[in-house]
Amino acid sequence: MLLPESGRFADAAKVVRAGIITAREADPPRRRPQLRFYDSTADSPTTLVRKAIMNGADLVIGPLQKPAVGKLARLTGLSIPVLAMNHVSAVP
Repeated sequence: MLLPESGRFADAAKVVRAGIITAREADPPRRRPQLRFYDSTADSPTTLVRKAIMNGADLVIGPLQKPAVGKLARLTGLSIPVLAMNHVSAVP
């Protein structure tokens, strides 16, 4: 998960994180996915997605911020799905 730990969206990110963890805990232990959280304010979204892939991610959720989603929208050739938590009007 790519979520900001500081800045304008940090409070929203805490709620999202809590919801994801709660949903995970509702599954039986053998079916619970492993979660990793990356601070989306610490590095570029493309770097973080690549890092997540290198760490074995099957799916990336995030980021929240529109500029970061825009950067990811221009990224091609990803080997896993990315569920962005915002949208962009157009991808240049």
